[in-house]
Amino acid sequence: MAVALTVLSAAGGIFFIAQQAGTADDLSVESALSAPSASGEFLATNGARSDVETTSSGLQYQILGAGDEAGSPGPTDYVLINYTGRIAGGETFDSGESVPMPLDGVVPGFSEGIQLMSKGARYRFWLPPALGYGESPPPGSPITAETVMEFDVDLIDFITRAQYQALRSQAQD
Repeated sequence: MAVALTVLSAAGGIFFIAQQAGTADDLSVESALSAPSASGEFLATNGARSDVETTSSGLQYQILGAGDEAGSPGPTDYVLINYTGRIAGGETFDSGESVPMPLDGVVPGFSEGIQLMSKGARYRFWLPPALGYGESPPPGSPITAETVMEFDVDLIDFITRAQYQALRSQAQD
């Protein structure tokens, strides 16, 4: 997959704009958590752990490392993250380092989880199917309609949509 990066400097750090071209490799993985009952059982057991919190939406998270506590990104902010996505308890389906993304352009549970974080934090999320792709998983991926997705995320930086648009305009001049 080809990736073109534009480096932008912002207050508090460096931000990247990436444009990706190409197609992802087809993956085929059997998931023990693809049936609704298995997903529910996993989430019930996982949520009972003392080091796992569950939000009112059903998102589960574990704090692996605290951040700077100087604020958290909002729902329309752009974030710069390191992440690894797995089928809960299983194989990695996606990962990236220093990846920029708008929080309103990802699945709901991923956005919700990142909004709990502060810069420098490291979290693990478990997304119930309804907060992931639900009934519309990506074609050719190992994710099914009832897959619990697990993510390890490092929040490197974040900026508002207005800051992002201003930086993008500067980069185009």
